[in-house]
Amino acid sequence: MRSTRGHQAEAWSIVNVEDERRGEVTMVWGEPHPYCLVVLDPEIEAGSWEQVIYRLEQEILVEEPGVVSYAVWHKGFVGEFYRCADCGELHSQFDEDAGSELRLNDLEPPEER
Repeated sequence: MRSTRGHQAEAWSIVNVEDERRGEVTMVWGEPHPYCLVVLDPEIEAGSWEQVIYRLEQEILVEEPGVVSYAVWHKGFVGEFYRCADCGELHSQFDEDAGSELRLNDLEPPEER
């Protein structure tokens, strides 16, 4: 990973062993808690976003305990997640199939009045 840091945010590029970019991670250090955007290359294996979040928590966010919200994009919007303090698993912020409701090509134009 490569890092770029600003006052309120930090960004990382995910690269493979050939130094090819395979994704981006952006962390916004805001209130009420940090918000993380994970955007993965379509060539990344499905489900790899969970490993990306785990690695972020273990290697980068280890000094920032607490609630972090993750928005994940991989071949489209996957969902928003948080790590449950009780069971340690990632849970959806909303319902389990939030990604299927966010299809821009399904939107109807507003009716004119």
